Amino acid sequence: VLCFYTVPQRTATNFGDNGALQFLYLQYSLYFWLGAWQLHLGFPSTAPVDSLTHSGYEPPMPLLFTIFLAIPFLSEMKHILDWVCATTSLDMFMWLRLQAIGTDLYKCKCQSEYLKRDADTLAGKNPQATIWKFVFGVLTFVGLLIVIL
Repeated sequence: VLCFYTVPQRTATNFGDNGALQFLYLQYSLYFWLGAWQLHLGFPSTAPVDSLTHSGYEPPMPLLFTIFLAIPFLSEMKHILDWVCATTSLDMFMWLRLQAIGTDLYKCKCQSEYLKRDADTLAGKNPQATIWKFVFGVLTFVGLLIVIL
């Protein structure tokens, strides 16, 4: 109705003469076709996994997980929606506590992987790389200076 009646009537341009309207119609058609295809394939039979904590412990995943946790209320909203959609006997506060334990375990595992990976540097055998001194030192100092001023 939108592409064949409403827009051509208001713009006084036929559908065949309006390239933008044809493009919009193509987008709508593609959107509905992809939706129908997804419904045809069905829903997955396995429970989805938390992609941030199940993608490994090597960089950049710990950084992405830290950014995810730093965004106010994002992790809480995710955990509450997970609780709503999950079949569980836990109440919401038990679920949030369980998720907090999982978060702490993931952070500990990332820390232990970091300690294993950089054991020689942390033991004093190698100096810290200049790039990391710049990234963590100079940029953190500038960021704190901006916050203070």
